[in-house]
Amino acid sequence: MRKIIIDVKSLLSFEEPSKRVSFSEKMDPIEFYGDKISFGSNFKAEVEIKRISKGLELTGSGEVKVNLSCSRCLKKTPYLLNFEIDEIFVERKMEEFVSKDSDFFFIEEESIDLYPMLRQLIIVNLPMKFLCREDCKGICPRCGADLNKGDCDCLQSEVDVRWEPLKKLKNI
Repeated sequence: MRKIIIDVKSLLSFEEPSKRVSFSEKMDPIEFYGDKISFGSNFKAEVEIKRISKGLELTGSGEVKVNLSCSRCLKKTPYLLNFEIDEIFVERKMEEFVSKDSDFFFIEEESIDLYPMLRQLIIVNLPMKFLCREDCKGICPRCGADLNKGDCDCLQSEVDVRWEPLKKLKNI
């Protein structure tokens, strides 16, 4: 797995109270519920790292262009993901006091690896139902044709027999 290492020695030793970091990093594709999420741009972020009592607090914002599958037509489409960053990194010696279910990341020696945090932020901020466009028609449930490109023949040729009585009423 890729790593994005930031040296925080000066913060841990209280030489400076905070540090601003800007970066642009390539992200590896993420496997998420059977869908492979690829990236159309580098992950760009600006964060401020502040020393807190038993660790570090990261605040800032980030953005990345992800290629998502449309929920209706399955077409891969770029989507710009913008979000806020507000995370805590704790010292490894505090591990026994931190719940395993907590949302903390750990400071390893005198550095932090931002990659797991960024990966988690991307997953958490993905839209629940992504559409390539608001009026996406999807695919035909019978033949799989993309209805955005035009109607398919199978929907017009088959009529549900349950609707036949209503069709007769229309012709009266």
